[in-house]
Amino acid sequence: MTKSYLKSIILIALMLTGCYTREITCVIKGKVIGVTSDTIILNKATDDLRYSSVYIPVKDSSFEYTLKVKHSEPYELIYLNDTRKGGWMPILIFPENGEINCTLYSKKDFNKNEISGTLNQEYKNFQKNLADTFYGQYKPFNDSLMALRTKDDY
Repeated sequence: MTKSYLKSIILIALMLTGCYTREITCVIKGKVIGVTSDTIILNKATDDLRYSSVYIPVKDSSFEYTLKVKHSEPYELIYLNDTRKGGWMPILIFPENGEINCTLYSKKDFNKNEISGTLNQEYKNFQKNLADTFYGQYKPFNDSLMALRTKDDY
């Protein structure tokens, strides 16, 4: 009876330790180029931006923030000035243990943004594969639509 009781306790302990997930601590460091915003909003991509509570100050075109999360999921970096103007382009990041370095540009140079990290690189590769696969099919239709709009004939 004592052996089965001891085995049960060990089994339960092993099951509980298997359910434990380590917290991810991600240090987000970066610099902004060509942007006048003094604050960046960090928002979970699935949350409403109006209720975001993480505001990262930008000083001398640099910023740093330590994010602690239970699991990696997409977050957005958004310039506060852009939200006040009513239009913004969120910069997607995936936190992971360690440090993520970002070089962020204005909306005009959005495609120059650089974000380090394994998950972020995988996302960038996915986006490139998606564009390579479908952009050629999409472009003729989009060009036709733009020509019609230019002529105001749609």
